[in-house]
Amino acid sequence: MEVRECRFIYLERHISLNWGKCTRQDSLFRFAKDLDALRFRAPEKINEIIKRLAEKLIVGLINVDSILMQTSPDGIVGNNLTVDHLHPSLSGYLLMGKIYLKQLKEMVSCLLIKRLQITDNQQDSIVTHNFAFSRLDTVISNIRLIGLLNDWPFVDKPDLSFIKKLS
Repeated sequence: MEVRECRFIYLERHISLNWGKCTRQDSLFRFAKDLDALRFRAPEKINEIIKRLAEKLIVGLINVDSILMQTSPDGIVGNNLTVDHLHPSLSGYLLMGKIYLKQLKEMVSCLLIKRLQITDNQQDSIVTHNFAFSRLDTVISNIRLIGLLNDWPFVDKPDLSFIKKLS
């Protein structure tokens, strides 16, 4: 599939979003991702294989993608939880941590082991307070993201005006 066709599908997704056809536009986004010439994410077929194997082998499966979609505007995971539609942002990592800890708590309670006696809000406060991510880390991360998102495939022509803002 050519890049031009992939862009067409991506644009069709935006049009359907404006028309309020959320389920259709989500599938168009996923289809465009599967056709993308720059394969930096696994195709949806990989997720289907993982789900089938989890059922067949009777192992736990946490559908993180589904939960992230539920907490995202229009059900589309974007800059609210990722930095480049691939790598999680700090908020994305915190939400994934919550999802995994919740599942772990359920598994532990099934094993009749004493559960943690703290609320989710207390847990969030502890994680945020003890998170080893300084202000300098945040600045460095933001500079790297500006550079990453200011180049292909995110933009055709880089905008270097941000360099003046940094000095």
